[in-house]
Amino acid sequence: MAAPRLVVELTIGGEDVTTLMAIARSRTEPASRVERARMLLAYRDEPSFFAVGRLLGVHHQTVQRCIERAAALGRWRRWTTVRDPARWRR
Repeated sequence: MAAPRLVVELTIGGEDVTTLMAIARSRTEPASRVERARMLLAYRDEPSFFAVGRLLGVHHQTVQRCIERAAALGRWRRWTTVRDPARWRR
């Protein structure tokens, strides 16, 4: 018998969706940030870690970690922000 599918509640507002779409289409953003934005958008459409993983070509556990961290932090922006390397040198 298979275990029930885990679905993480992730609420993304309309303004956040447009920002995520801009990040996902960007060619100048860091690749990791673009990948996370794509995961969040794909999970919003199809709440399945496995389906999103197959769609984006990553492991389903990578998708699960991204979604769970975004949900735990409360706002996806905290998870998709890039730290300033110059800040760590100070």
